[in-house]
Amino acid sequence: MGLKSVYTNLVVKAYKEEDNTELSPTVTTRQPNGTPYTTAPVTDNFYEAEAPLPTNATGEYGLTDTTVTYYYVRKAAGRCDSASL
Repeated sequence: MGLKSVYTNLVVKAYKEEDNTELSPTVTTRQPNGTPYTTAPVTDNFYEAEAPLPTNATGEYGLTDTTVTYYYVRKAAGRCDSASL
């Protein structure tokens, strides 16, 4: 009789810092513990990931579920006056 693998979830969330609303849908994956993972911020035209990035953005699936939460801030607007047109 072999050992059973323990499967756990990796949950990646993306929130706007300004109002804590969801920037993109939550992504959940399930793998056996010990499986390496790497997450990355989502790409958005108006928001960018706030530094520093989460310390658990990379790692291994553990014995319990892992949640990685990215926070996003609005990108700075470029100059918008008549001199720049």
